[in-house]
Amino acid sequence: IDDSKTVTLVLEASSGKSKWNDKVFFVARCQSNKTDVYIGWNDYLGREASVLTRIGTNKAVTSKWSLSTDSKATFHRQPISFLKNMEKSDTLVAQITPYNESPVTA
Repeated sequence: IDDSKTVTLVLEASSGKSKWNDKVFFVARCQSNKTDVYIGWNDYLGREASVLTRIGTNKAVTSKWSLSTDSKATFHRQPISFLKNMEKSDTLVAQITPYNESPVTA
């Protein structure tokens, strides 16, 4: 806890929902001089997370993301470089397969 300002950007996905019909959302947050990028999937993901992402027209890439404590969100392991890649494009598509479910694409 310090006196630094927290800046949070939340973007709701235009498509893709959990099995409970909750929308997927993307978050970029800077808090206490630490940057986080995560996707809230609103569904139990299991014990590990491989997320397929495609930024703009670039090739889709699968990478391991860290899980939130409730296993319903995934955190990018290199958030600043991911955001820098995103600033050159106007779209992001992400896909994950929740535990015992069909893939969710948002």
